[in-house]
Amino acid sequence: MEPMKDTVKVEKLFASGRVSLVDPETKYRYTLMAYCPRDNGRAYISRYERWGSRLSRVVFSCSECLNTFEAEPQDLWIV
Repeated sequence: MEPMKDTVKVEKLFASGRVSLVDPETKYRYTLMAYCPRDNGRAYISRYERWGSRLSRVVFSCSECLNTFEAEPQDLWIV
């Protein structure tokens, strides 16, 4: 699946404290993804933190250059 910008799903994930969301109709599991600031490669979640029931911090690791970085919700993609 190609990454898509979906601020509604990203906010749902942050509000629920989860890093993935299952579509009840298709059963597809959506997860967060970001693009690496170093080489623009796809980066996937390496760790996350919660504050109460919300996600407070998500750290990604680039699958190409292995750079780890934190990304803001507006910079996240759904895949």
